[in-house]
Amino acid sequence: MEELYNQRTIMMSTVTKGGMPAISYTPYVKIENEFYIFISETAEHYHHLVNNPQIAIMLIEDEKDAKILFARTRMTLNCKAKKLETMNEAAWDLFKEQYGEKMMAPLKELDFDMFQLTPENGRLVKGFGQASTIQIVNGEMVLTPITGEGHKKRNKVQLN
Repeated sequence: MEELYNQRTIMMSTVTKGGMPAISYTPYVKIENEFYIFISETAEHYHHLVNNPQIAIMLIEDEKDAKILFARTRMTLNCKAKKLETMNEAAWDLFKEQYGEKMMAPLKELDFDMFQLTPENGRLVKGFGQASTIQIVNGEMVLTPITGEGHKKRNKVQLN
Protein backbone atom coordinates (compact mmCIF):
# COMPACT_ATOMS: atom_id res chain seq x y z
CA MET A 1 0.00 0.00 0.00
CA GLU A 2 2.83 2.39 0.82
CA GLU A 3 4.12 2.31 -2.78
CA LEU A 4 0.81 3.79 -3.92
CA TYR A 5 1.51 6.90 -1.85
CA ASN A 6 4.43 7.60 -4.20
CA GLN A 7 1.84 8.64 -6.77
CA ARG A 8 1.67 12.42 -6.73
CA THR A 9 -1.95 12.68 -7.81
CA ILE A 10 -5.23 11.01 -6.92
CA MET A 11 -8.13 10.20 -9.20
CA MET A 12 -11.33 11.48 -7.69
CA SER A 13 -14.99 10.90 -8.31
CA THR A 14 -17.43 13.56 -7.18
CA VAL A 15 -21.16 14.01 -7.71
CA THR A 16 -22.75 16.86 -9.67
CA LYS A 17 -25.79 18.80 -8.41
CA GLY A 18 -27.85 16.64 -10.76
CA GLY A 19 -26.52 13.45 -9.16
CA MET A 20 -24.25 12.47 -12.04
CA PRO A 21 -20.79 11.05 -11.36
CA ALA A 22 -17.84 13.22 -12.38
CA ILE A 23 -14.21 12.15 -12.49
CA SER A 24 -11.09 14.25 -12.25
CA TYR A 25 -7.67 14.23 -10.61
CA THR A 26 -5.61 16.49 -8.40
CA PRO A 27 -2.27 16.58 -6.62
CA TYR A 28 -2.54 15.72 -2.93
CA VAL A 29 -0.60 15.38 0.29
CA LYS A 30 -1.23 12.89 3.06
CA ILE A 31 -0.83 13.35 6.80
CA GLU A 32 -1.47 10.16 8.77
CA ASN A 33 -4.72 8.88 7.23
CA GLU A 34 -6.04 12.25 6.02
CA PHE A 35 -5.63 13.44 2.45
CA TYR A 36 -5.44 17.13 1.56
CA ILE A 37 -6.16 18.69 -1.81
CA PHE A 38 -5.73 22.30 -2.88
CA ILE A 39 -8.18 23.18 -5.66
CA SER A 40 -9.50 26.23 -7.50
CA GLU A 41 -13.04 27.57 -7.28
CA THR A 42 -13.10 27.44 -11.08
CA ALA A 43 -12.79 23.65 -11.04
CA GLU A 44 -16.06 21.76 -11.38
CA HIS A 45 -15.05 19.31 -8.64
CA TYR A 46 -14.67 22.24 -6.20
CA HIS A 47 -18.40 22.98 -6.46
CA HIS A 48 -19.31 19.31 -6.42
CA LEU A 49 -17.52 18.95 -3.06
CA VAL A 50 -19.11 22.09 -1.62
CA ASN A 51 -22.57 20.80 -2.57
CA ASN A 52 -21.96 17.13 -1.70
CA PRO A 53 -18.95 16.23 0.47
CA GLN A 54 -18.94 12.54 -0.53
CA ILE A 55 -15.94 11.72 -2.71
CA ALA A 56 -14.28 8.52 -3.88
CA ILE A 57 -10.54 8.66 -4.51
CA MET A 58 -8.19 6.19 -6.14
CA LEU A 59 -4.44 5.74 -6.03
CA ILE A 60 -3.29 3.38 -8.77
CA GLU A 61 -0.01 1.86 -9.86
CA ASP A 62 1.49 3.58 -12.89
CA GLU A 63 0.87 1.68 -16.14
CA LYS A 64 4.58 1.62 -16.97
CA ASP A 65 5.29 -0.20 -13.70
CA ALA A 66 2.47 -2.75 -13.95
CA LYS A 67 3.30 -6.33 -14.87
CA ILE A 68 -0.33 -6.97 -15.84
CA LEU A 69 -2.53 -4.03 -16.83
CA PHE A 70 -5.67 -5.95 -15.82
CA ALA A 71 -4.37 -6.29 -12.27
CA ARG A 72 -2.74 -2.96 -11.41
CA THR A 73 -2.28 -2.38 -7.70
CA ARG A 74 -4.86 0.16 -6.57
CA MET A 75 -6.59 1.56 -3.54
CA THR A 76 -10.02 3.17 -3.59
CA LEU A 77 -11.34 5.10 -0.62
CA ASN A 78 -14.75 6.58 0.08
CA CYS A 79 -14.13 9.84 1.88
CA LYS A 80 -15.91 12.79 3.42
CA ALA A 81 -14.55 16.13 2.15
CA LYS A 82 -14.36 19.23 4.33
CA LYS A 83 -13.42 22.65 2.97
CA LEU A 84 -11.01 24.17 5.46
CA GLU A 85 -11.69 27.76 6.48
CA THR A 86 -8.05 28.18 7.48
CA MET A 87 -5.09 26.52 5.84
CA ASN A 88 -3.67 23.42 7.51
CA GLU A 89 -0.08 24.64 7.83
CA ALA A 90 1.44 21.15 8.04
CA ALA A 91 -0.36 20.18 4.82
CA TRP A 92 0.67 23.46 3.19
CA ASP A 93 4.32 22.81 4.11
CA LEU A 94 4.05 19.34 2.52
CA PHE A 95 2.57 20.83 -0.67
CA LYS A 96 5.53 23.23 -0.88
CA GLU A 97 7.99 20.41 -0.20
CA GLN A 98 6.46 17.99 -2.72
CA TYR A 99 5.47 20.38 -5.51
CA GLY A 100 7.86 23.27 -4.98
CA GLU A 101 7.57 26.76 -3.53
CA LYS A 102 7.59 28.24 -7.07
CA MET A 103 4.45 26.29 -7.94
CA MET A 104 2.56 26.71 -4.68
CA ALA A 105 3.20 30.38 -3.79
CA PRO A 106 1.20 31.82 -6.73
CA LEU A 107 -1.67 29.37 -6.12
CA LYS A 108 -2.00 30.60 -2.54
CA GLU A 109 -2.78 34.06 -3.92
CA LEU A 110 -5.46 32.77 -6.29
CA ASP A 111 -8.93 31.28 -5.72
CA PHE A 112 -7.63 27.98 -4.31
CA ASP A 113 -8.91 26.40 -1.12
CA MET A 114 -7.74 23.41 0.85
CA PHE A 115 -10.02 20.43 1.44
CA GLN A 116 -9.43 17.66 3.95
CA LEU A 117 -10.52 14.19 2.81
CA THR A 118 -11.28 11.78 5.63
CA PRO A 119 -11.47 8.13 4.53
CA GLU A 120 -14.50 6.14 5.70
CA ASN A 121 -13.85 2.78 3.99
CA GLY A 122 -12.42 1.34 0.81
CA ARG A 123 -10.68 -1.48 -0.97
CA LEU A 124 -7.10 -2.43 -1.76
CA VAL A 125 -6.36 -4.64 -4.77
CA LYS A 126 -2.83 -5.99 -5.21
CA GLY A 127 -3.60 -8.28 -8.15
CA PHE A 128 -5.85 -11.14 -9.18
CA GLY A 129 -7.40 -12.70 -6.08
CA GLN A 130 -5.55 -10.30 -3.77
CA ALA A 131 -8.18 -7.85 -2.56
CA SER A 132 -8.90 -6.52 0.91
CA THR A 133 -11.59 -4.29 2.33
CA ILE A 134 -10.42 -1.22 4.20
CA GLN A 135 -12.24 -0.15 7.33
CA ILE A 136 -11.28 2.82 9.45
CA VAL A 137 -10.96 1.85 13.12
CA ASN A 138 -9.83 4.50 15.61
CA GLY A 139 -8.41 6.54 12.73
CA GLU A 140 -6.35 3.63 11.35
CA MET A 141 -6.84 1.66 8.15
CA VAL A 142 -7.60 -1.99 8.92
CA LEU A 143 -7.32 -4.45 6.01
CA THR A 144 -9.46 -7.57 5.83
CA PRO A 145 -8.71 -10.01 2.99
CA ILE A 146 -11.65 -10.76 0.74
CA THR A 147 -12.04 -14.50 0.49
CA GLY A 148 -14.41 -16.66 -1.46
CA GLU A 149 -14.54 -18.82 -4.51
CA GLY A 150 -12.51 -16.43 -6.63
CA HIS A 151 -12.90 -15.91 -10.34
CA LYS A 152 -15.32 -18.24 -12.05
CA LYS A 153 -15.38 -19.36 -15.64
CA ARG A 154 -18.64 -18.72 -17.43
CA ASN A 155 -20.10 -20.66 -20.29
CA LYS A 156 -20.24 -18.15 -23.08
CA VAL A 157 -22.92 -18.25 -25.68
CA GLN A 158 -21.70 -17.46 -29.16
CA LEU A 159 -23.92 -15.13 -31.12
CA ASN A 160 -24.24 -15.51 -34.87
